Amino acid sequence: MDFYSIKELSFFLSTPFPKQRDYEITYLDIVNIRTKENAISKIYAHYLNLQASPKISEWFISSLLDLIETKSNKKIELKDYDVFLEYVTLESLGRIDIVIDSKATQSAILIENKVYHWLHNDLANYWDTFSHYESDNKVGIILALINLPSSNSNFISISHIEWISKMEEYIDFSILSDREKIHLEDFIINIKYITNETVMNDNIKFYLDHSSKIEQVLGFKEEASRFVNAAINSVATKYNWDVYGGSNNFKQIWDKNNDVRVFYTLFPDEILQKKELKLVVEIDDRARGYYDNLIIKVLSSNVFDSSFIKSDFKNKNSAHIGFIVFKLTESNLENLSSFIDAKISELESKRNFIHKQLVALGYEDKTTLLNENKQLCNTI
Repeated sequence: MDFYSIKELSFFLSTPFPKQRDYEITYLDIVNIRTKENAISKIYAHYLNLQASPKISEWFISSLLDLIETKSNKKIELKDYDVFLEYVTLESLGRIDIVIDSKATQSAILIENKVYHWLHNDLANYWDTFSHYESDNKVGIILALINLPSSNSNFISISHIEWISKMEEYIDFSILSDREKIHLEDFIINIKYITNETVMNDNIKFYLDHSSKIEQVLGFKEEASRFVNAAINSVATKYNWDVYGGSNNFKQIWDKNNDVRVFYTLFPDEILQKKELKLVVEIDDRARGYYDNLIIKVLSSNVFDSSFIKSDFKNKNSAHIGFIVFKLTESNLENLSSFIDAKISELESKRNFIHKQLVALGYEDKTTLLNENKQLCNTI
């Protein structure tokens, strides 16, 4: 790999970058069916169904007929059609993903839906299944992310994005309900996204053209990450604490030896990306069960102030009691370990107070048991 000077990399970083493609999470992501062919076929079938989607079906079928006429010169006429999924073929040799069948006009559209799978279907068998229809009244379609060539001349290639883009020319969102609009938009977003994954775009080309510079810059990120984590580890070592957390999303430093469940949480990514130190006093595990009574006690004290702010974050396993945030200067960053240490020193009285309140509520750890043993020895 080529290596570039800081000056060269600074100039590179100052040049315009392609706009990053943001992806919106859709319901297909939530249920993990973003690229599942059967699921996508079901959605197409729903939108083609005259009864299920009377408004939207007109857009889907009209756009499909437009593409068919353009690509095959066939003008397919459909009237009172039915939509079938997994249509069993002649002699049960296969199943056609989607069939649009109009007995009224003796016409049919046979769709083999492909996302990431290879085309190895018996298309001749598919075609012969509808031998009772004239050839001019039926058409086969290979529907894929790209235009897949077909060895069977009765089947034309249409990409998902071609169909969706043509369908968008017909859309009138004003006549749809909010739910219909959301569902349709989600499907469109999904088709565009899985298509872009297979198509060379400006972002990919930019990376391939500048990969050496980008990888060198990413190497700086790794070095900066090691620097931040070394500072956190250094502070933990000073207090004889342990560091927990496998990513830069968060790091927890706590008294593992005494199993004290009142500890600090830091966020390396915020230091790296925002030059911001956020220190949270957190409780978890068995201490979490005392949270409701603990927060009442803490609120009645003077623990919270303009710098140490109450946090509302909690789940069934842990809870943030409060936090401080500092914007880091160049000097702070150069002496990051010392700066973190200083801020923890300032917070220790608050953390210890919170720990004492927990103990008063009945919480125990090795430090409380040790104190109890000392008191017992003194009385003896």
